[in-house]
Formats: sequence, C-alpha cells, structure tokens
Amino acid sequence: IPNPNPNPNPNPNPNPNPNPNPSPNPSPSPSPNPNPNPSPRPDSSQERFIPTELGEAKALKELELPRDPQEAASVLQETHILASLDHPFIVRYYDSFVELRRLVLVMEYAENGSLHTVLQRHQKLGRPLGEGVLWRYAIQLLVGLHAIHRRRVVHRDIKLDNLVWADQKETRLVLVDFGYAATVNEQHNFAGSPHYAAPEVHRANDDGTPDFLAAGADVWSCGVCLFAMLATQLPFGGEEET
Repeated sequence: IPNPNPNPNPNPNPNPNPNPNPSPNPSPSPSPNPNPNPSPRPDSSQERFIPTELGEAKALKELELPRDPQEAASVLQETHILASLDHPFIVRYYDSFVELRRLVLVMEYAENGSLHTVLQRHQKLGRPLGEGVLWRYAIQLLVGLHAIHRRRVVHRDIKLDNLVWADQKETRLVLVDFGYAATVNEQHNFAGSPHYAAPEVHRANDDGTPDFLAAGADVWSCGVCLFAMLATQLPFGGEEET
C-alpha cells in the first residue's frame, strides 16, 4: 500500500457542506443488480489517501467503469459486497460515488503495511515468526474468512498482500481487496493470484473442467499464507504463469 502524502497544511474543512443537516450517506452506492460470477476486474484500479476534517485518513479506491452494462455491473459488485460486510477483521466500507466514469470507493485506511511486509522483515532477519504471534494472525484471518463465508461471500484472492494492519501497533488484521469476490460459491473461471490459488482454480480454464467451490479455494489460500509465515517463503515457486 503506498504511503499517504497529505498536505502539510491541510484545510480543516476542504469541502464544507452548505446543508446544516447533511444526510449520513450523501453518496449512495450505485444499485444495478450485481453479477454473482464476475469477470476478471480491469487493471485500471488505483488507490489514494485523503485526510478528513477530523484528521482520520480514508483510502480511496478508483475503478474505471466499462461502457458495457454487464462488465460495469461486475465492477460495481465490489461496492455491494463491501456494503454487506461489517466485521472488525474486514476492511470498513464507508461510501462510493461515480466521477468521470470512475467508481470511487471510500474505505478504511490501513496505514501500516501488510503481512507481506512482515514476511519480508523476517526474511531479512533470517528467522520465522514466533508461534504465539502466528496463532494471533491465524485466528484473525480465519475468523474474518468465516464471517464473509457466513454472508455467502467468497473472496477469491486471499494472499499476504491483502491482509493489512488497521493500526500502527499491528494488533488488528483486516482482509482487503474484494475486486474478485463473488456471491456464488460454485465458480468455473480462474481468479486470484497464481502462487496462492488452489489446484482446482488452476484447472478452471481447461475445457470440460467442472465447477469448483470457491469457499474451499479460499481456505487453501489461507493455508498458503500460514505456511509462508512459518517458513518465510511461499510453498510453491515459479513464475506467475506457471
């Protein structure tokens, strides 16, 4: 996650609202019917960070909206999924709006890096994480995953980079990036990151391959994350294409 670069002299109220009683949700999420089996997301997403008048930064994730209605519904699905989730180990979603054919999601700003950052730190030190620390990470990851599965949401891209710290003391881990998420467990196309994907996900693009259960593939990806934390390396090497 890129570091924020706030203005050293921010205006305490850069965008005053002339309405003395503003609505608690001034920019409602767009509401076309979400596609339960989304196509791979476009590569045009960006993230930036803004300070608010209360001094609390928010993350802005920008996604280009395709002109095709079905593809646009697939992009918009991330807002519907995030709005349905409310859990301490899931990134908080606040609002969304469309600006110049770009969907902007306003979310919790996790400023202290990811588990991938932790892994790199321990690789440099030449030692794995302690067992007690690993248990704490594992419990938060699995509790967060259980919470989204109970809401009939599958993430489809669980990896160390998408497990980030919500606080500077590294006590609360949150799952982020629901761009590949879906609301149907049975899937038939590849999505996610190759080094973390389950075997059935890698076989998904083969002709005649039956559908697979994405919830089980999420659990596999959690196992890859925990292995990496123990061994300070991923269990499977090779290039992204392998």
